[in-house]
Amino acid sequence: MAMHQITMGLLRAGCNVHVLSVSSEKHPVVDQDIPTEYKEATDFETVRLDLSVRPMPALFAMMSGQSYNVQRFDSPMMHKRIRKILSENHFDIVHVESIFLAPYLSTIKDCCNAPVVLRTHNVEHQIWRRLAQNCHIPFKRGYLRHLALTLRAYECDMAPKFDAIASITNSDASFFREIAPRREVITLPFGVDVPKDNTSDAGDAPQPTIPHSVYHLGSMDWEPNIEGIQWFLRAIWPKVKSKIPDATLHLAGRHMPTDWQVPDGVKVVGEVANAKSFIEDKQLCVVPLLSGGGMRIKIIEAMSSGKCVVSTPVGAEGINITNGTNMLIGQDADEFAQQVVFALLNDQARDSIGLEAQRLAYERYDNSKLTDQLLSLYRNLLRKRQQDENEI
Repeated sequence: MAMHQITMGLLRAGCNVHVLSVSSEKHPVVDQDIPTEYKEATDFETVRLDLSVRPMPALFAMMSGQSYNVQRFDSPMMHKRIRKILSENHFDIVHVESIFLAPYLSTIKDCCNAPVVLRTHNVEHQIWRRLAQNCHIPFKRGYLRHLALTLRAYECDMAPKFDAIASITNSDASFFREIAPRREVITLPFGVDVPKDNTSDAGDAPQPTIPHSVYHLGSMDWEPNIEGIQWFLRAIWPKVKSKIPDATLHLAGRHMPTDWQVPDGVKVVGEVANAKSFIEDKQLCVVPLLSGGGMRIKIIEAMSSGKCVVSTPVGAEGINITNGTNMLIGQDADEFAQQVVFALLNDQARDSIGLEAQRLAYERYDNSKLTDQLLSLYRNLLRKRQQDENEI
């Protein structure tokens, strides 16, 4: 969604955009699901990568001190396709999404003279560091620490080699300014599309039809989501049910486990065709993250739909929220459960928080404004490149 919003923002601003995407088993690109007009507007194409985790390459990377997280993305086919695209077209800017595609930077620079911008969705090593901190299995904890250390070393090595960096949160931007002090670094959060007829008053919150309903929307092939939901089901949901016996929890997202022994009141929906349709009749969104990084897109989407959100401090990172005004924060299991119960039993307070959340989303995360900010970064890089060429 974050990548798509950038692409659409650039297209609406009149840019010519060519999109080359990774397709994998975990995140497959289904050609017939891509609208024809989008494919034509972006010259959209994919390269299939096998990102499955393999024991021997993982062991070799561990012994050599390399980042296995990154190595899996380094594909000869992708290098070949990048060379072909850059040899047949002229681009003012090359925009690279995530540090995992940094292995292609040398190929990009060999093939064209355009400035290369790195867009980061997270400080990736922080995700693995937090997972290690929360892990109680000694061997697994040690391996997660290794992944965090090697990924941090890779981020510190590669980020300064890009011409500029666009981070999704202020805290992420601070990290990249520290490791790449000579590069321009901006904060570019996830954007939402604001209706043209939107006024300063964000409008009326949707009227839910399911009483005492809670939802979580997130892919269950991402370790922080699995960790967070397991914690919620074990430590929080029983406390909620003891106060509100008819409360229901609706879990949606791709790769939902089929063997979960879910407690009373939990409905496992799985993958949904339309996220907005799924959330519109639910009263409350929960994002119980204990690890992770960057910005939670699902929170911005929930806020833009006028939903009250209960999250942890980790889940709310990177979003300019005020606890009790436009979001509710639970520091631990007891406080998280208290916030959920409060929101479900107090319709007026919940709706007020949802409306303030919607207003914040429109004021701070309007995609057209964020596109202007990105274009300003592009223009600065092009001016600097032109000045350097003139001096030569």
